[in-house]
Amino acid sequence: MASKKMAMRAVLRSVGPFAIVCLAGLAVMLPLLAKPYVARSFDILDHLFRLAALDQQISQGNAYPLRFPAFTYGYGAAVLSCYPPLSYYLMEMARLLGANYVFAYNLAFTVVAVGGALSSYYLGERVFNRGAAVVVSIAYIYNPYFLANIWLRGAVAETLALAVVPLLFAAVHRVAAEIGWRSYVEATVAVALIILAHPLSTFLFAPFLAGYAILVLILMGHGRRWRAMMILAAGVLTGALLTCFYWLPAQLEPGGRRVIDLPAAMQAFLGDLKPIGQILHLGLTTTFWFERSWSDFSIAVPVLVVMSLIYFALTLRSKDTREKAQFVFFAVSAAMAFLAMTTWVRSLWEKLTPVAYLQFPYRWFGPLALFTALFIGGSLGIDVRNRADRPYRIAVGASLVFLIITSLANAPDEPARMPSAGIAKVTASDIDDPGLLLGFERDEAYAFATLGCWVWMNEYIPSTSFWGECPRYLNTVFEDTPVRSRLPAVNARVIPTAAGPNVVEATVNSAAPWRLSLHAFWIPGWSGTVDGKPVPTGPMDAIGVAGVAVPAGEHRVRLAFGQTPLRRVAKWVSLLALLGWLVIAWRRHWRLAAVVTLTIVLFAGLIGGRALAASGLPALTPVDINFGGKIGLEGYTFARQGEAVDVRLLWLARQPMEESYKAFVHIVNDQGQVVGQLDSRPQRYASNTNRWIPGQLVYDRFEVPLKPGTPAGRYQVRVGLYDEANNMQRLPVLDATGKTIDDQVLLGHQDLP
Repeated sequence: MASKKMAMRAVLRSVGPFAIVCLAGLAVMLPLLAKPYVARSFDILDHLFRLAALDQQISQGNAYPLRFPAFTYGYGAAVLSCYPPLSYYLMEMARLLGANYVFAYNLAFTVVAVGGALSSYYLGERVFNRGAAVVVSIAYIYNPYFLANIWLRGAVAETLALAVVPLLFAAVHRVAAEIGWRSYVEATVAVALIILAHPLSTFLFAPFLAGYAILVLILMGHGRRWRAMMILAAGVLTGALLTCFYWLPAQLEPGGRRVIDLPAAMQAFLGDLKPIGQILHLGLTTTFWFERSWSDFSIAVPVLVVMSLIYFALTLRSKDTREKAQFVFFAVSAAMAFLAMTTWVRSLWEKLTPVAYLQFPYRWFGPLALFTALFIGGSLGIDVRNRADRPYRIAVGASLVFLIITSLANAPDEPARMPSAGIAKVTASDIDDPGLLLGFERDEAYAFATLGCWVWMNEYIPSTSFWGECPRYLNTVFEDTPVRSRLPAVNARVIPTAAGPNVVEATVNSAAPWRLSLHAFWIPGWSGTVDGKPVPTGPMDAIGVAGVAVPAGEHRVRLAFGQTPLRRVAKWVSLLALLGWLVIAWRRHWRLAAVVTLTIVLFAGLIGGRALAASGLPALTPVDINFGGKIGLEGYTFARQGEAVDVRLLWLARQPMEESYKAFVHIVNDQGQVVGQLDSRPQRYASNTNRWIPGQLVYDRFEVPLKPGTPAGRYQVRVGLYDEANNMQRLPVLDATGKTIDDQVLLGHQDLP
């Protein structure tokens, strides 16, 4: 019996701390998971729209889409060259397992919260002991900044990085304790994860990691330092090679986005530095508010800090040199991170301009949270077998419980709102609502217009577009200012063989040379052929759309977005690095290798399987319909899709327009009654016709809802254009001689079962 009790106690000592940490991490998300809606945060709608765009691209066969065609008002945005992909693929995997958009978002944060708890526990256990590891974990994930990133900012990428960072420090510590391939394997994974999670956090924590590595190397014996340095360097290099597919094109293909106005960004960074009194607000409980994500710290946090300082001073003599050095490093690092946000260091930052890439000084709360948690855990995470320290354990436990309860009780509780779209609560179905997309983009730009041109707003805009100038961007989009094109009018015939957001293939015919373009920003990756021969592609006209020059006469033209030589090289480098790493990992650290392999298999099965199962673009039926000599309809297709009719159209801009026309699609029965109707500016309000330039092809899609109870039968599909600002005046349909024959066109008939 005694042996069974001892065995049970051993199990509890082993599993108990792990279970406590997991439950503490899960509790972070309970306030959000318990809500029937998605809670309001700064970035919630950004993430949901990016997730929806990624999901759409994967369903169309593009497993790693650099370009999101629907973004930036239908001109497309190179989202994954600006934002790291790991968090979005984490959400997408949940989505492909059956979760809706909102639950996938919350589930990703749940994984991040529990992962942050476990990674910080692992670091605390490596550096101290299990009791200390529990304190480190709870003090870290219940730091107000970690919670604010989840509840207030909705910063999934940065919070994911905060969950990964402890693994980096644990890898450095492991090198000191065990020089070998296992240390290399762990360091490689940690480096790769932080790069794919949030490169800015990599930049932010790099000085602290370098300092900790130097400290560890100094404390090691002379004969082991060079080997440890080699292991660390190899881990960093391999981690960089594993993620080469992401960061290398983003850094070496700058034509895909505008260069940030660094002086303006620096001024914004300096302007966000605060006096100490405005950064650290102490209260009985932790509270959260929306002003730049600052939080009021619970009194439990300074109490824990003071207790740790006192206990550290009392036990200083009993600590060896290694322990003293680490505690000093954690304390100094925490102090430096705190001071980095204050106006005290303004003169220092003025000399270090690249720090502006961090965007906001409050990001230094991340290192502050980690090093504070390490100092608290190392000082107060007393060995549970030491009965003399029981009063300290009780005080620490009570403070941590108070911190957890008061933090959870004050979690923000407000649904995400889109006033201009009239949507009070965002659900999975709302994301597919074009009105929500319209409202979101207009609200965002309205903030730019009222708050000034935020220096980071152009990260999606290519350097080749005049839209990099904020006033022109706002005037064109929101004041409906026409784009003054330098291109002449086009009178061309286009017979499409394939068309979609990322490709057009067509036989074209024109009596004069002309320029064919797409409604898409030119970024590296666009390629073109004329009669099967490669031709230069590049940005055209002021907006900087992708296009090719087409000679007079009949030609076969293809314009498509795809890989660049640099992306192919980067992809193969990453793949070869992964294969090499797996060979080493399976021999030296099979458990971690098994986890990584299983993750890759799951990822390939879900993401790759969905992409491979994607159906191709529907073939368009060629037509030659002239709307008022301004717009041509060159192709169409339609099909029943659930309770709607899916209509695809290919427009051709023939000449510059002052008007922003609306298109309508009507589903009409034999008695002339409309049973389905959708009126919209092209591309779900994203594209105004007065921004089209001559020779531009615009791929458009209408999902026309049918009236409930529509009987089976054969229905007409009719399309037209009208000027909403001019008494709903319709554009006439002209024949070959320029004579008006109608004000709409019958595309064909759709059988409804």
